[in-house]
Amino acid sequence: MMSFKDNLKREMALAGLSQYRLAMLSGVPQPTIQRALKGSNPQSHTIKKLAEAMKIPSSRLVDGEEKNKIAETAQTYSESKKPSNLLLKLKGKMTPRTHSTLERLADIDSRIGLSDQDIAIVEAIISRYEAK
Repeated sequence: MMSFKDNLKREMALAGLSQYRLAMLSGVPQPTIQRALKGSNPQSHTIKKLAEAMKIPSSRLVDGEEKNKIAETAQTYSESKKPSNLLLKLKGKMTPRTHSTLERLADIDSRIGLSDQDIAIVEAIISRYEAK
């Protein structure tokens, strides 16, 4: 059985949540989340808030039980939005300039990761070319 901190790390990763974003969604202060990720055991009401924010049962954080289908779906969706995957998926449908832009974004994503603003650009490209 995994520890609470391991379960929390896993669920945050599956849901694509940073400490800051989870704090905003749950109402739990970011330092409290940081302490939990370092091994501190939070109070039961804190666990409940974190679980509700991630749309999972509290037992998933405490015991690591049950699959988190919402987070798995979000992870799959997130993977499909990566520029490198888009280049393959939309090959032949894009203009050379769009292709070049996605290549640059894929390079940035592989080196340092994309910001929320970059992801918004990628999503706009997807919606434009999936409509064709």
